[in-house]
Amino acid sequence: MTSECKTLADKLEAAGVKVNYKKYDGTTHEFFGMAGVVPQADEAQGVAVADLKGALK
Repeated sequence: MTSECKTLADKLEAAGVKVNYKKYDGTTHEFFGMAGVVPQADEAQGVAVADLKGALK
């Protein structure tokens, strides 16, 4: 089963938008704000920060 997030990422990519899709298995939607409690949140925040810095150069 494809998630709605993956479907959106695929459609954006098909439209020529640069996409960095990452799936974090075993997490809930709000895990991103739970750094320090959920190990994948630290990684996800790092990816988001790096992508944002790259986009703002």
